[in-house]
Amino acid sequence: MRTDYTPQKFRVEYGPLHYPMEGFTISLKDGVLVYSPDGSKSNEEELSPTEAEWNRFWQEMDELGVWEWNPTYQLCCLEGTHWKIKIIFNEQELDSSGENNYPDNFLGFWEALEELLGRDLKLDI
Repeated sequence: MRTDYTPQKFRVEYGPLHYPMEGFTISLKDGVLVYSPDGSKSNEEELSPTEAEWNRFWQEMDELGVWEWNPTYQLCCLEGTHWKIKIIFNEQELDSSGENNYPDNFLGFWEALEELLGRDLKLDI
């Protein structure tokens, strides 16, 4: 049984289309999640979910069916929100992005992500 629940790749970007400094990025660096609230290295925070927290997150991903998301979700607008998610865990890969549009189960993913990180990520949809 696998005991390491750390993904091979994990990157989440979220923020306003025209004001990227108001968004945030979560990325995996050397096995540690790094939260950057405004894209600058000076405000980065390292996050270390436990194996149990990772396990719950992966179970949620499977239950939600996020591995089946479309590559893009877009509504044409001049303003709004952009998001991009790239996750590779074992044999599964999620590579999806959107502008002003989201898959039906996006809120479930977001709640699982907030639980994994132990923080409110202030989703604005």
